[in-house]
Amino acid sequence: MADGAPRWWTVARLRGLPHRRGAELRLGVRITLAGLGTLILSQWLALPQGYWAVFTSVIVTQSSVGGSLKASRDRLVGTLGGAVFGAAVAMLVPHSDRLGAVLVFALTLAPLALVAAIYPRYRIAPVTGAILLLSSASQMGPLEAAAYRTLEIALGCVVGLAVSLLVLPARAHGLAMRAAGRVLALLSRLVLAQLDRLLGEASAASEARLNVDIRQAQARLEDIAGEVRHERASHLADTGDLEPVVRTLRRVRSDLVMVGRAAATPLADPVRERLGPALRGAMTTVSTLMATTGEALSAARTPPPLDPMAAAFDSYAAAMADIRREGLTHALPDDQAASIFALGFALDQLRRDFEELHARASELAKPEAQE
Repeated sequence: MADGAPRWWTVARLRGLPHRRGAELRLGVRITLAGLGTLILSQWLALPQGYWAVFTSVIVTQSSVGGSLKASRDRLVGTLGGAVFGAAVAMLVPHSDRLGAVLVFALTLAPLALVAAIYPRYRIAPVTGAILLLSSASQMGPLEAAAYRTLEIALGCVVGLAVSLLVLPARAHGLAMRAAGRVLALLSRLVLAQLDRLLGEASAASEARLNVDIRQAQARLEDIAGEVRHERASHLADTGDLEPVVRTLRRVRSDLVMVGRAAATPLADPVRERLGPALRGAMTTVSTLMATTGEALSAARTPPPLDPMAAAFDSYAAAMADIRREGLTHALPDDQAASIFALGFALDQLRRDFEELHARASELAKPEAQE
């Protein structure tokens, strides 16, 4: 029994792998087929350095069609530029001795390295130029070596892109929707952490790891949004515009940064007693709606209505009005009073921006998923 338990546990985990890691498994299949297909084609074409075509196909096969498009374009343009420039320098500058060869290498690499530094997406250009001059293929002559290098890279790009389009294709739009949902899920947790800090129940240290996760998730979303733009520009996807969602998510995140700054000074006891329940209701409600809206975005469903948030924020506004009318803030130190008013402004901005985000998410819902 003891020996059998780990075996059954492993089998159960393997059975659940397609569900848990479906996207990764599909990408693995595409990369494998792209590499194998390119290897067969490069051998059939008798390319002198066919392994560069194989490397290229593996590199450009990304998690989405848009990602493969971008990687293929950048690699092909960078390769063509590096090969043409390297061949031109090799033909124009004599290099029959060792010193001449070093000079040609420097004259080729320095400008291409500068281009790669300014435009990182073309970092393959100096690599191509260097390989062109150093590899055994350069014995063919600069023009012939450049032509073969460009052909090899082009073959890898074509095969990688074809596999991305035809074999278990993944559109960047769906990946971006799920990435946006992930950002909202993390932001919903941040709202609750900030609430605890405002009420004096936690410190800023509890939010440190969460903020790192949010930055990483937003960076991931920005990357995939770029892939969506490539798909739409290439007419490979007829989907809704995701840019408004990405822009509004940035604003929501900025609003929460302002809430976090206000939370640096916990609410004073008399204010917390009067404002705490309404503040907890408003922030808990918006946290819940962020989480459910994120789930709806991921599934391309219409998010739930905002009526609970409107009621909760109205209650908070009423409690703030009572505090002002009674003059509770007059007896507070300036920094604490300023924090209370800064919090009110930040929450008002958060409400407006989240309403905008909710509207944009509703526009992206599939017709069959409308609720």
